[in-house]
Amino acid sequence: MAVAHPRQEELLAALPVELRDQSADLSDVGSTEYAFPAACLEQVFRILFAAGFVILGGDLWRKTEYRFEPAFQGWYVEGAGDDPEADWSQFLRVIPDGVEYFVTFVVQ
Repeated sequence: MAVAHPRQEELLAALPVELRDQSADLSDVGSTEYAFPAACLEQVFRILFAAGFVILGGDLWRKTEYRFEPAFQGWYVEGAGDDPEADWSQFLRVIPDGVEYFVTFVVQ
């Protein structure tokens, strides 16, 4: 069974309790990340960015009746000169509607 990466634990600790409580531990499906529901993604991004996390990208997940599954869609910053906020905004536009969609953040 996977355990969350230490940097993911730091990510979670940087968030207020109400956002931490909405997170989903993906270790049951072999991921070392936490996922957040689409409804709070903008808030999570802004807090992490303001806290000094270097956000490199993330992946879209779908919660089914029994488990989380990758939705095979993601975003990432291609280089040091890229603007993560612009890349992130573009990704937000393609996230499907629905409470079953969650997103992970890859941070440095």
